[in-house]
Amino acid sequence: MTDFYDIMVLIMINATKYLMSACFWFHMVSKSGLSVQLSKLLVFSNAKTKLEQYPTDSEVAATVLWDAYMQGNIENKIVVDLGCGTGILGLGAILLGARFVYFIDIDKEALEILAQNIADLEIPVRKYKLLNKNVEEINKEYHVQVKADVVIQNPPFGTREKHVDKQFLEKAFTIASTIYSFHKTTSKDFISALSRDHKINSKLIHEFNFPLRASMKFHKKKIERISVGCWKFFKM
Repeated sequence: MTDFYDIMVLIMINATKYLMSACFWFHMVSKSGLSVQLSKLLVFSNAKTKLEQYPTDSEVAATVLWDAYMQGNIENKIVVDLGCGTGILGLGAILLGARFVYFIDIDKEALEILAQNIADLEIPVRKYKLLNKNVEEINKEYHVQVKADVVIQNPPFGTREKHVDKQFLEKAFTIASTIYSFHKTTSKDFISALSRDHKINSKLIHEFNFPLRASMKFHKKKIERISVGCWKFFKM
């Protein structure tokens, strides 16, 4: 009889652990709590200059994600983190109850760091897919096809490769009807024109004094701040 009760106790303990693990990412109930959790994630150890790899600040990410969540654009939605890097935006979406997240990045090393973040958060494999792809490959004929409810992205600003920000936006337009995207505030006119060309509505919803922490050898300051906005794009 004792053995039976011992077995039942073990089953209950393991079931509780499973449920806690399965539900952990679904019970983030505050923006501040989300920011704290995101601040614990691993970031680039050797950022690549050519790819303009900068970690997204946890408070900035939490602000945009929470806004999207409160508007009903995260929970139970399929989300794409385009140019995901180490995954802060997509992981934040999972923590807020996204049904599924595609993480897409050209850099295999960034995806390896992301995989460690996923393991640390104990996110079930049914919640995500990692794609080591160039953004231009997505939704092209004979290439991987991705459709989603929402894209949340912090693409390169085009400092190193001109018009790369345009490539990311145009690709996002083929994936989802709602897009949240970070760009330099000096890009306002370009974004308005691109939106008109594609018959998509755009709205600047947040402006940040964006902190770029030193991650490359040529950086002289520990933190450089630039004016960055987050735009919401939506199809009517």
